[in-house]
Amino acid sequence: MEKMPTVVESQPSDLSVLTGVSGIEYATKIAKKLTEIVEKQKLYTLIYNKKFVHVEGWTTMGSMLGTYPEIVFCERERPQKLIKGYLVEMERYNKWTKKNETYQKFIKAAMFNSKKMKILKDNNENDEREVEEIKYIAVVEIKTFSGLSLGRATSMVSNLEEGKLEKEEYAIMSQAQTRATGKAYRLKFSWIMSLAGYQPVPNEERGSEDDYSPQEEVTSIKVSELKTVEDPTTKGNGQQEVPTDSKKAIALWEELIIEAKKYEVDIKAILKKFKITDPKISHLKVLIPELQYEIKTKKEGYTPE
Repeated sequence: MEKMPTVVESQPSDLSVLTGVSGIEYATKIAKKLTEIVEKQKLYTLIYNKKFVHVEGWTTMGSMLGTYPEIVFCERERPQKLIKGYLVEMERYNKWTKKNETYQKFIKAAMFNSKKMKILKDNNENDEREVEEIKYIAVVEIKTFSGLSLGRATSMVSNLEEGKLEKEEYAIMSQAQTRATGKAYRLKFSWIMSLAGYQPVPNEERGSEDDYSPQEEVTSIKVSELKTVEDPTTKGNGQQEVPTDSKKAIALWEELIIEAKKYEVDIKAILKKFKITDPKISHLKVLIPELQYEIKTKKEGYTPE
């Protein structure tokens, strides 16, 4: 196996080098070299212009820091369970791709909603299925090559998760280990991955945690509405003109949402001001100028923590 390049001539035994101003400089060198490797080997998944690094990228970073992941526990949950439910087809809005997507998922009988879910029959044309749940719990510890423990993380994977119903047991076990590895590195070194310009969540862990933000509700404007609403064309508060093209207006709105979060602008208050509960494209002609104005105001008085 080809030896990974190192950033410094010798690796620290306790990572105390990562503290203080000099620690930031050291971590920046690590991040720069890591970026070269991740980009060259394509060790990331690109989702709506955001790069989520694969666990191989995280372990590469760990090796640069003189660490490695050790699996200290990985077992299947007992007792084994048979779960009654349905394999259904559902639709949801993907906040990353900004599109409605159709997907399949196994739903327990008690959670079935006939208005939102379409049942997919089994090979015998039966609606209800009885599925054996395969659930693995893994614990991974991050250690230095000198044997010092830096922390650990626990993760769980079940074949009842989306897209895993047909997976073999070994695959479920392996995914639990992979997810725990990524999580362990994230808990300890996510700030270094951010310095490298990537999302601070491993690709394998993405979606495994609830990262929902109430402010993201107002970006969910359906593409189907483009043909039924008028184009926004106005200016406001001396800010830049709202694009006349609906798609460009949506893109500008989404960029402003991200910037508004940074400066802690209360988007819900803006919606309340205009008595808007369900934002449509036609509302952007007043929302965009107002949001631009609020961001500008916050910027002028903003002091980093």
